[in-house]
Formats: sequence, structure tokens, C-alpha cells
Amino acid sequence: MPIATTVAVTLLTSILTAAQAAVEPGNATPGSDLEQRLVAAESRAAVVEQQLADLQRSVTLQADQRQRLAQLEGRWRLAFWAVVGLSLALSIAGAVAAIARRRERGATRYARSMAHELEERRRSGLLERQESARRIVELETRVRQLEAETGVPRSA
Repeated sequence: MPIATTVAVTLLTSILTAAQAAVEPGNATPGSDLEQRLVAAESRAAVVEQQLADLQRSVTLQADQRQRLAQLEGRWRLAFWAVVGLSLALSIAGAVAAIARRRERGATRYARSMAHELEERRRSGLLERQESARRIVELETRVRQLEAETGVPRSA
């Protein structure tokens, strides 16, 4: 409890006790000034008791509010660090995805270049075979011409 609240409660309690001790209902005569003072003191005591009850409720409410605020502060810190952690995880996931995408593009380029190289080799092999076949046909034609000119039969 704050010091000001404690002092106020103590002061109100002492005033109430003093008022009740100063005026006791057994000592008053009917209709006297003392009886009127007693009624006034009792009404003041009732007001002071009401103020004391209000003050105690206010102190309890403030304590509850402080406790709730402390809980919310703890939850806020937790939520803040959770957001920071999730942001960091998202950044790392994005970086990993970018690296994977870059590697995929590199692999695709390599596969494409290998396919082009294979196609070039296939074409060059085909051209070589065609050229060899032409050369063979030319040589066979030349052999037939020479055989026809010389008259030597072809050996098997």
C-alpha cells in the first residue's frame, strides 16, 4: 500500500475511534446538547467509515490493476520476442528459398547446356557417318571406274 493511502487510513481510523470514545450513548440525557453531538458524531463516523471503505476499495482496485498491467507487460515482452523470432525465421526461410532457386536455375542451365552439347555431338556424329558413307560410295565408284578402264575383274 502506498504511504499516502496508509496515512489516510490511519488518520480516518483514529478520527473514528476518537469520535466514538468521546461520545458514548450511555452518558447522554434525552434532548440534551450531548445527544445532538452524539448524533452528529455518529453521522460523521458513518461518513468517515464510508470514505474508508471507498478508499480501501480504491486501493484494492489499484493493486489489481497493477497486477494486470504487470501480467500484460510480461505477455507483451513474450509477444514481442515471438514476433522477432518469427521474423527472423521468415528471413532465414526466404534466404534458403532464394539460394535453392538460384541453385535450381544453375542446374537447369547446366542441364540445358549438356542437352545442347549432346545434340551437337549427335549431329556431328551423324554428319561424320554421312560423310564417311559418301566417301565410301565415291571410292567404290572410283574402283568400278578403274576396273572398267583396266579390265581387271574385282576380287571378292
